[in-house]
Amino acid sequence: MSHNRFAEIPVSARLRFPPPVLKPPLTQQIDFALLQGKELDAMGELQIFRLNNNVLRHLPDTLGGLHSLQRLDLSQNHIAVLPPSVAALSRLEVLNLSGNELVAVPHQFGDLEALRTCDLSKNRLFELPDEFPLLHSLTKLDLSGNVLVELPEDFGAMTTLRSLNCSGNRIVNIPETFRQLHLLDALSFRDNSLRDIDAWVGGMHSLVELDMSSNLVQHVDPHISTLGKLQYLDLSNNVSPLLRTPQPHHHHHHYTLPAPPHLFQRLTV
Repeated sequence: MSHNRFAEIPVSARLRFPPPVLKPPLTQQIDFALLQGKELDAMGELQIFRLNNNVLRHLPDTLGGLHSLQRLDLSQNHIAVLPPSVAALSRLEVLNLSGNELVAVPHQFGDLEALRTCDLSKNRLFELPDEFPLLHSLTKLDLSGNVLVELPEDFGAMTTLRSLNCSGNRIVNIPETFRQLHLLDALSFRDNSLRDIDAWVGGMHSLVELDMSSNLVQHVDPHISTLGKLQYLDLSNNVSPLLRTPQPHHHHHHYTLPAPPHLFQRLTV
């Protein structure tokens, strides 16, 4: 039901999808009024739900009743609040909320134990709940284009992360627990307010791409030299003249290397 003009999930709208066990006809009509009542069980087998590119502002609490849901795309709407019941989507693996108007996510968000890919980019998030790092299955996370000032102190508890994009925020410090993200191979903090790259960087032995450009970086911890898999390091457009203009006798320590194939691919459902 993507690319429509729904301002809310319509009561009279009809959704067609192949039923898993019914005999012909091969399609079954589901009234979206079911999302408001106990009959939600009729959609209990729904696994993929796309409502992107509409004008949705609200989500029903009964959304959490879709217990078989694995992929949910709500991108490019006007959603400002997530109902706490979203935490009941225990099988959800891919969630796209990019391009909405979220200022926060509920603390129950950390209960999405099966979530592997999460796109919260281009919202108005100014903080994440302390429970957010409970997403222990997460491998890809996009937080770019928000107004985050800090990240939860236990952020490094998400040890399965492989790709993290925090570009375009207002982040001042990176938690020391980042040193626990041993599987991370792509990390971007481009266009934030960072002043230091501290010792946490030494724990990221899988990093292939690191983008710390357009910050206020004045200090880079020497442990960065231990990143043996690093192919792309961007420290351009920071405040330090040393970083902007590498010295001739330090050519083997250039801070900007040829870019590899882009690792931050758009997260889609």
